[in-house]
Amino acid sequence: MKKGFAETGLRDLLNTGEARLKIAGVDEELTINPVPDSPCRVACPAGVNVKAYVGLIAAGNFERALAVVRATNPLPGICGRICTHPCEAECRRAEVDQPVAIRALKRFIADYARAAPQAKLPPGTPRRDERVAVVGAGPAGLTAANDLVRFGYRVTIFEAQDKPGGMLVWGIPPFRLPRDIIEEEINSILGLGTELCLNTRVSDPAQLLKDGYRAVFYAPGCQKAIKLGLPLEDELSGVLDSLTFRVDCLPAHPGGDAGSGRGGCCRRGRRGADRLSHPAGGASSAGRQDSGTALHPQYIG
Repeated sequence: MKKGFAETGLRDLLNTGEARLKIAGVDEELTINPVPDSPCRVACPAGVNVKAYVGLIAAGNFERALAVVRATNPLPGICGRICTHPCEAECRRAEVDQPVAIRALKRFIADYARAAPQAKLPPGTPRRDERVAVVGAGPAGLTAANDLVRFGYRVTIFEAQDKPGGMLVWGIPPFRLPRDIIEEEINSILGLGTELCLNTRVSDPAQLLKDGYRAVFYAPGCQKAIKLGLPLEDELSGVLDSLTFRVDCLPAHPGGDAGSGRGGCCRRGRRGADRLSHPAGGASSAGRQDSGTALHPQYIG
């Protein structure tokens, strides 16, 4: 067994079905079989290791539980409030009484993190020279940026609006998802070293490759409401879908084009020192370099 472990690694050895466990005083050797992912983890769209972080919470190890969640989901406070928790529908505890309150536990450790130290890159994280552009600062873009910076890439997020968050901000009302929660979790991602450019509409992602980015992750979002399917729904005046109604109830949030002179406002996270507050109307394309802010005059014409 030692030889097999040295040659193939523990996981490969377990997958062979040949691993055995010998217990003192027991004549029969026991076969060791790999355990498949739990149903709750399989049901989770982010693949969060539910069993691990719930167990760590039960043991009182909140920081480690938070690290387990953030390994695959950098927005635990947001998901702990608005996720539809398909994991709970697959929880085997329901066969006994009720499912484990998985989403509520995620929210608990996310709220605990508000008083915990700022998230940091693990020791030994590589530092790569390649730059990667992320178009869109919604959940998909933020998650991609988080994963890329953890792999050591230099990441810049381009957002057309004057606030990051995408539909988290424009589609969900504050009483359902508090804005300070969104801000803190985005700042946690920026604090890892990600750069954020607001009021910067990217009309030609291919141009970013010409500007020196090694790759572009395109995540402009799916900003389309679900229709009711009623007759004349799209023809009568004063009949609005939920998303149009929600956006119309918000203050104006114009987004400038990077080549128009209105865009280019960038923030580089610096261990939470730079917040997500910006002067109205963005920044001049002439740029400034104060307070850790880096402006890019023109990316897309």
